[in-house]
Amino acid sequence: MTAADTPTSVRLRAYNVGFGDCLLLTTTYAKAAKGSPSERHMLIDYGTREAADGGPTLDAIGARIVDACPGGLDVLVATHRHSDHISGFGFTATRAHIDALAPKLVVRPWTDVPNETTADPALGLGPNSTDFIALLRGLEDETSRVTERFSLSSGFAKRAKELAAMSIKNANAVAALEDWATAGTAKWLKAEDQLDLTDFMPGVTVRVLGPPTLETVPNLQHYASSSGEYWLRLATADDLGALVNGAAPAAASSDSNSDSGSVTEPGGVGAGSWLLEELAKEGPRQVMDIVGGFDEVLNNTSLILLVTIGERSILLAGDAQLENWSYTLDQALGVDGTGGDQELADQLANIDVYKVGHHGSRNATPKRLYGLWTSRGKKRPLISVLTTKQGVYDETTEGLVPKPELLAGLRDVGPLHSTDELPTTIWWFDLVASTAGKKGFVRHDGPTMPA
Repeated sequence: MTAADTPTSVRLRAYNVGFGDCLLLTTTYAKAAKGSPSERHMLIDYGTREAADGGPTLDAIGARIVDACPGGLDVLVATHRHSDHISGFGFTATRAHIDALAPKLVVRPWTDVPNETTADPALGLGPNSTDFIALLRGLEDETSRVTERFSLSSGFAKRAKELAAMSIKNANAVAALEDWATAGTAKWLKAEDQLDLTDFMPGVTVRVLGPPTLETVPNLQHYASSSGEYWLRLATADDLGALVNGAAPAAASSDSNSDSGSVTEPGGVGAGSWLLEELAKEGPRQVMDIVGGFDEVLNNTSLILLVTIGERSILLAGDAQLENWSYTLDQALGVDGTGGDQELADQLANIDVYKVGHHGSRNATPKRLYGLWTSRGKKRPLISVLTTKQGVYDETTEGLVPKPELLAGLRDVGPLHSTDELPTTIWWFDLVASTAGKKGFVRHDGPTMPA
């Protein structure tokens, strides 16, 4: 590698989009070759579910992204298709900002290939994985119709509205991503891939840790079918259609919702009416369980990227949850205390910056991963970056996001920087470091912007 291809500094910018993700990774080349840009840029997601109170809109942030990338956008990463990660790609005004940057490389998880029957053979997808992609595609249409129907039902309106807000299909954003991929270069990634950025961000290496395919982690399918969310066992287009129309799904089994407990019909007047009402509710309840399970599964299609720039490394975890993480952690640490890839374990243990998974939820930072950081010591703390908003998920103690116990644990191993703590007039913060030397990342807040 020549001096012109060697980054001298790196900056990770976290925009305050509220409950969502939008990060800009920039590398600087002090001795860039004549005619080559002195900076290269990678945008990781651009979306929100709920903007910061009094904070900037996605449109306003999009304009600032354009300002930060005068040479265009070298790499665009869409970790997965939830709206809090990609909605900014789909609205007319916000898409225009990314159009102006003309992304050269568009990176998405293998689950987002446009057509599973024509997927690049190099992806190495087996029949279970291609069947899964087809299932996801069919469910996108069905779940859109389901959430529309039950948003009119008083009993399920709240849950339907919540699922609709996540916009499972996100058709406009996905179409934009595919347009940019067609105009530039497209990559769909899976665990164990190495992303070659030589032509886009020289000196930057990316090791893909997730998502695994169903061929490498078949227990993903087992987990989902036995967890009570049963999205692979019951969630087919026919099942959803039957349930919406009031029929029982053919694949239903007696234990599909066993965690709800048994129900005893009350005695006395009205008992028959009560029973009929309960039976009428069962179809919609199963439909919403299926849709909710599918919504949760999308987090486990999220990319996990380990990015290395010189002596610095950044772990971008997207919304990956435990099942997505299982393959990499089993590789690194072994199973039942045996085996393990020491090199990978050391890489994970010694990262400089961790983008906290799933906005700080309880099941997106596995304890086995956290355990690798507990012995780092104060001389080399782990820096955590959290993009979140309080109060979006707070109905139950278990479901609270961000999870206080997790935040306390992360603060035990180093500084935690959260967009939720920014004043409304500060739209982002930066973590900046040279790519070599002992001095680590230093935080700089963005300028004061109009309220």
